[in-house]
Amino acid sequence: MKRNNVLSYSFISKTAISITDVSNVINVYTKTVNTNVDNYSSEYGIPFECVEFIRRFFATQCKYTFPPVVDAEDMFYTINALTHTSNQHTIALKTYTYPYGDEKDIFSFLKPGSILFWKKTNSEDFKYGHVALVISANEIHVSIANQNLHPYIKTYNTRELIETINRENSPFLGIKVIPTNMSEFVEPKMKHIKIVNH
Repeated sequence: MKRNNVLSYSFISKTAISITDVSNVINVYTKTVNTNVDNYSSEYGIPFECVEFIRRFFATQCKYTFPPVVDAEDMFYTINALTHTSNQHTIALKTYTYPYGDEKDIFSFLKPGSILFWKKTNSEDFKYGHVALVISANEIHVSIANQNLHPYIKTYNTRELIETINRENSPFLGIKVIPTNMSEFVEPKMKHIKIVNH
């Protein structure tokens, strides 16, 4: 998670390649060491970063958004609602942190559209935290999609993920949960996630 000034992505070059989605496709954009990120722009955040993916997903798939943030940790501590892009209607995000309760409680938080956050660490991958979107969950597996961390689609054993989330020294910062009706709305859209390499 590359930390940048909150407004650093507001300048969009006329020659920049725009990163966006259409209503039926959700792209996870990947980069290599040869990708010149200065050639890309996104109205949803810093191209190729994890927060940009989350903001773009909710804006293009649900027409809800949230204000710009610095990084994943900033998002976790400051974003507690999503706002509709046209009528300013807001929906609250429920935030859960350690201790979460029993396994049944944690499993109920892991549903399509839930947002999973990692703590900041000294490692390059997590020095600004990280955020991913839960795309499916059942008693056996939980799958997530994320940008800027390989693998971009990852599947966890549900029991092992819950045990890791619920440890006092867990690498996870917390979970933000969207309302059930929104989760049910986005669940079929999760089948249309694709990886786009740049």
